[in-house]
Amino acid sequence: NESGQHLLGVINDVLDCAKIEAGKLKVESIPIEPGKVIDSAITLTAERAYARRLNFFVREDGLPAHCRSDPLRLSQVLVNVLGNAIKFTDTGSVSLDARVEADQLCIRISDTGIGMTPEQVERLFLPFEQADSSTTRRFGGTGLGLAISRRLAELMGGHVGVESTPGVGSTFWLEVPLNKVAGHRQRQKAAVLP
Repeated sequence: NESGQHLLGVINDVLDCAKIEAGKLKVESIPIEPGKVIDSAITLTAERAYARRLNFFVREDGLPAHCRSDPLRLSQVLVNVLGNAIKFTDTGSVSLDARVEADQLCIRISDTGIGMTPEQVERLFLPFEQADSSTTRRFGGTGLGLAISRRLAELMGGHVGVESTPGVGSTFWLEVPLNKVAGHRQRQKAAVLP
């Protein structure tokens, strides 16, 4: 089952990459609850963090109850970045901080993992690239997830990036426009997952 899920993930990444290259990948703009999209991404990745005995911190501050975006693609980016943060962190913690800044939904995902050099960061968002060949051997992966995540963020009108220090960890950030809908109210949440 695990091998089948891995293969399905690879196939979906290749298909998404092909759609992006052909200009056929579209994003929706529908009413969503951003807090629920974030919670869903956390649910999908938290078990891996628990299995590695990592602390998992979550903070949501001032999120609107509703806005417009593509819940599937936003979740895809979050799951990919959270999954990488967990995969490349042997000890310590992973944290997600979500807030609103200047009409942007801003999400920061930080880890205390292996980190990267500036040269590795430069290649990170290119298709089929990883930090280095030893990373591929040790951790697996196709090198497509972050390239797809960057393109999805751009299609949603936003940006994704990273700051990293070797041996200290990485912080990935995602910013997408906060397209408000009627009935705007704020949601706040802080949690430490065991």
